[in-house]
Amino acid sequence: MFRDGVTAVGDICNGTSTFPLKRKSPVHYHNFVECFGLRAQDFTPMRTVLRECTGSGLEGSLTPHSTYSLQDAPFRAVAAESHRLSVHFMESRSEAELYRARGPLHERTLRERVTIDFAGYGSPARRILDSVSPDRPLLLVHGTFASQQEIESLAERFGDRLSWVLCPRSNDYIEGARPPVETLRRAGVRIALGTDSLSSNETLSIVEELKMLRSVPLDEALRWATLGGAEALGIDLWAGSFVPGKRPGAVLLGGIDFRTTTLRDDAFSRRIL
Repeated sequence: MFRDGVTAVGDICNGTSTFPLKRKSPVHYHNFVECFGLRAQDFTPMRTVLRECTGSGLEGSLTPHSTYSLQDAPFRAVAAESHRLSVHFMESRSEAELYRARGPLHERTLRERVTIDFAGYGSPARRILDSVSPDRPLLLVHGTFASQQEIESLAERFGDRLSWVLCPRSNDYIEGARPPVETLRRAGVRIALGTDSLSSNETLSIVEELKMLRSVPLDEALRWATLGGAEALGIDLWAGSFVPGKRPGAVLLGGIDFRTTTLRDDAFSRRIL
């Protein structure tokens, strides 16, 4: 990733095994230590992971995994104590259906004989609106099935503390769907690009994600891949754009069709600084 030009990564982790590598890496990492489990109430082990993370000089914060994988009290507790949240949000249609007692996630709770106590919010968006403080920096990852009304309501509450992190290749792999790019653009919200992980993607390549967004003007999409990501991770004081005093690095982006200002299929990126 560093050779391809990646400067910083927001990485989900549930243990400490990656920390030695990250301490040596030229890539800057923010480690989102995830809490999940509909039967779980005590997240002392995750807090221990976070202490080891920050104690070894790495950056990190505790976060709920999603709006469907924690009961109400632990979701609220984690959201209240964390200084930066990354929540999987509306990655599938079944996430909203769960709140209406139908769909695959609901059927899974029935099979596992788990009762959820958060259906009363009515929707994943309402749960975020009612459970997360508006002053909390928040990354909503995916947003594939978020509606215009939900996007606007979340934007009104969180303003520029909210970043929508789009992972179009992952969405295509999992759901055969694309994020609501035009709706997000019209809403004027902050957007960043991600890759999800190798469990739902072939590579961790931002250029390959950009190729899925050819309908977006290239200069705008490149901003999502650079400054948008830096703002989402709270490192835009030193990364994400060429401004005196910053140290963002420099990346050669090849394979541009300059007649249409779009990326060709053979487009690539390579770090030069």
